[in-house]
Amino acid sequence: MKLGVRIESTAGDSITVEGVWVTPQAAALVVDAPFGSFVWNRPTAILTQQDGQLKRIPILDIVRIVQLGAFAIILAAGLARILEMLRSRRNWTRRE
Repeated sequence: MKLGVRIESTAGDSITVEGVWVTPQAAALVVDAPFGSFVWNRPTAILTQQDGQLKRIPILDIVRIVQLGAFAIILAAGLARILEMLRSRRNWTRRE
């Protein structure tokens, strides 16, 4: 079995809605390991085709943006706390 991480793009089945061809697109993060695989899918866009015009409409994933923002805030707070602890230890050892 191969080990690794890869990103795959896929397109779903096309449907016709009021004369417009609509095709969903998604991206998948695949992590392969000896004990199994992990797959995380997320929608990326909708392809539409009408009168010979092809248009790609990106999907804004609000939940992912909020999760990344929360992670960044937690990471920054943790780093600030570590720096504060290191600074206070350094000041405490200088007093002795």
